[in-house]
Amino acid sequence: MFNVVIVRYGEIGTKARQTRRWFENLLMNNIREALMDENLKYKKIAAKHGRILVKSNEAIKAADTLTRVFGIVSLSGDGNRR
Repeated sequence: MFNVVIVRYGEIGTKARQTRRWFENLLMNNIREALMDENLKYKKIAAKHGRILVKSNEAIKAADTLTRVFGIVSLSGDGNRR
């Protein structure tokens, strides 16, 4: 079972579709780099419905690391998602 960290971003959501996608991809790359820098493993990072979902067995550590990533407004965890 994986835990999920739900990442919410701010102003990116108000952009046009193509621009929003570009910024979401940039933010997802920054999330990947932050997790790799801390040697935290993740299963998947995906943008869905105006949020970014990070699946990881180390969700608590991942959430702590992601608080330092520029562009993230808030984080939530959901241990029941798969």
